[in-house]
Amino acid sequence: MSIFSVLGKYFLPEELHIDTSSVVVPYSLDNGKYYVPGKQHAEEVSVIARWLVRLRWFAVCGFLVMALCFSIFFHDVLLPQPLYGLCFVIFLYNAGFFFLFTNKTIVSYQTSLSAVRLQVLLDWLALLMFIHFTGGIFSPLVFFVILHVIINAMIFPPYQCYIYAAVSLMGLGALVLLEDVFRYFPVSNLWFGKMPPALDPVSLLISFFLFSLVLFCATFLATSFMARLRERENDVRLLTRKLQKALTRMETLYEATKAMVSSYDLTAVLDRIVQDSVRMTGAQGAVLHLLREGEIELTPAAACGLSEAFLKKGPVKRDDGLTPKNPEDVIIVDDVEHDSRL
Repeated sequence: MSIFSVLGKYFLPEELHIDTSSVVVPYSLDNGKYYVPGKQHAEEVSVIARWLVRLRWFAVCGFLVMALCFSIFFHDVLLPQPLYGLCFVIFLYNAGFFFLFTNKTIVSYQTSLSAVRLQVLLDWLALLMFIHFTGGIFSPLVFFVILHVIINAMIFPPYQCYIYAAVSLMGLGALVLLEDVFRYFPVSNLWFGKMPPALDPVSLLISFFLFSLVLFCATFLATSFMARLRERENDVRLLTRKLQKALTRMETLYEATKAMVSSYDLTAVLDRIVQDSVRMTGAQGAVLHLLREGEIELTPAAACGLSEAFLKKGPVKRDDGLTPKNPEDVIIVDDVEHDSRL
């Protein structure tokens, strides 16, 4: 197994590397072209929440490694103290989500979905704070906004991803206004010295426009890729359900055949055939009639899921139009209440 396979297995949610030979979680295929948490079962939403927790542990460890490297190799450049407090806050709320979803008790669907949305909101706020304390608009962490949008594309439907991208741009715009235009929260810059470079309005607008273009292009590419991936995943799930139904039918036929050759009780064999037929076809009930030689009336021999009143409604005759003439014939009654044959 390559190192990329190992990283993908750990840092991607289970749905993106699921083995098609494993048991597939039941899934609603109604308009299921895109992966929408609102249409998933609680177990799948919990998988996404646990995946976000795993990524956040990686981010916290990455910050600590970066702080250690700064202390060793860059003695003149010190990370702002609020960053350590912010990292501790991320550690605390991530620990809360970790204990929530590692608990043996099943988390409800609504709780799981709310936790996913809350995690995305908290991470977005934490990212803005990190950008502010590492140089504002000049911080290299600004590009992590693109990564945040790509992660959202793995979780939410496309229209919500575009909303998140627009909100992220508005957040960056508000950060520029508060830091550099109105100077409510002035920042020092770690990468260019104590004071950030002077902002030229025209250059700033061009940079903001280009960054917005890149962000929406990344959103489009990520959502398009995930849409195709989820569509194929739905095809695999649908095919798996069909195979499971076919396997159930084969098992039912096998059990019925085994019962017929191993039992001398005709009544038990016929009851088993009727019950298995109802289960295979998904019908509400069924009745099996036998035709004795030389008679025109069919005698009910086995029934399943039908009322006593229906079974005692009277004899069924061979020439009433409801009895197949050949074993291959299928008779369908469209209107039970008004059909003259009933």
